[in-house]
Amino acid sequence: MLEEINNATEQVKTNTSKPYILGIIIGLISLFVLLLIFSLLIKKINSRNKEIKDNLSNFKSEIKDELIRTSHIISNSNVINAFNYFYKPNNYKFSTESMLLTGKALYLVQPVDIDYGEVNGDALNYEWENITDKKTVIVPNQVTLINKSCNNLNMILPNGVPIIMILVFRNKIILNIDNLVDYISLVNLENLADNIINIDKELETEIDFETKNKIVENINKYRLK
Repeated sequence: MLEEINNATEQVKTNTSKPYILGIIIGLISLFVLLLIFSLLIKKINSRNKEIKDNLSNFKSEIKDELIRTSHIISNSNVINAFNYFYKPNNYKFSTESMLLTGKALYLVQPVDIDYGEVNGDALNYEWENITDKKTVIVPNQVTLINKSCNNLNMILPNGVPIIMILVFRNKIILNIDNLVDYISLVNLENLADNIINIDKELETEIDFETKNKIVENINKYRLK
């Protein structure tokens, strides 16, 4: 009799434990699936971020190549590489992309990281629109951004250096921006060299040899090494 009771008790324990074991197994499988999905999402996001970073890096390289080509056409001109700077009097860090220094002006060239579509807006407004076949995205006013870069650069330049600002967009992007001032240009990459050459021909300003040397000296002085 006692043996039968013990057997019955063991049977009850076994039957009772089965759902718990099954639940643990299902839980572990679910956790594994969630971790796998999360891992794949992270991998996809990282891959996309790397693609975006590589595209921008390639775009900047193409711009620099165009500046180098332009420097071979405009006499006494040279390309200044992209650098990070530290201006100690203001304890301020900033950066610039590749620039072109000619005998008439310093061309501050800034890439705009927009892939395709139309860019519409007003140079006096805070925001522009990037219109594609899928959606409309609000983007910052790029004139404001390059103006900020110009103000930063002026901190380390000799007084009176003429600066021409150029915003460079990828090819095939349609640009519709109103109220641009004369010293700021918006161009597609394929038109960058011609744009600089034409502007430089029309300029009546002059940067003498001493000032050019001072510009290069200050850039080397304040850039982060």
